[in-house]
Amino acid sequence: MIFDDGSEIRIMPMSVAARALTGLEGHDFRQQGPWDAIACHDTAMHHPDRPCEETRQLVKQLSAAVFGNDGLTLRLPMDDVSRDEADWRAPRVEQVQHALKWSDGRRRLLVCCHMGISRSSALAVVIAAIRYGVDEAMKLLSPHEHSPNREIIRLGSYLIGLPSLVDRINKFRDGIKTGVV
Repeated sequence: MIFDDGSEIRIMPMSVAARALTGLEGHDFRQQGPWDAIACHDTAMHHPDRPCEETRQLVKQLSAAVFGNDGLTLRLPMDDVSRDEADWRAPRVEQVQHALKWSDGRRRLLVCCHMGISRSSALAVVIAAIRYGVDEAMKLLSPHEHSPNREIIRLGSYLIGLPSLVDRINKFRDGIKTGVV
């Protein structure tokens, strides 16, 4: 999404972002100038649905594509959970705070996770909310594509002092379940 000040935030899976930054995804992001990226990636040693080597390769491909485009990548190891469980690590307040500081002033920002659904959408909304307010931030979300991670939203709304963001995300997520968004 392009905001009124000309800056842009996009939410997408790491693999799609890497292809878009190398001109392989139908639209070539390189023509638009440098992009920076935040990669929320899995931490667990083994996921039953995908080996961790796949995640390592996705992060590596994204970082190489961003760097080749004169951008930088912030890597945030966190799993898509709301609390620690066995080998799964929930997002931490320090990680969300670091992402907010790191993203400040970056005009073209890709926020990515494995699928581009939960962690990335939550972090992108928090970043947009601090810059442009909750109403504008909510425009980043599509009910058919996104289901923001509740823990990132909770931590982010606390850090930026916008408790209304939690309510708006809860209504958005409830609307996805009922089909009314």
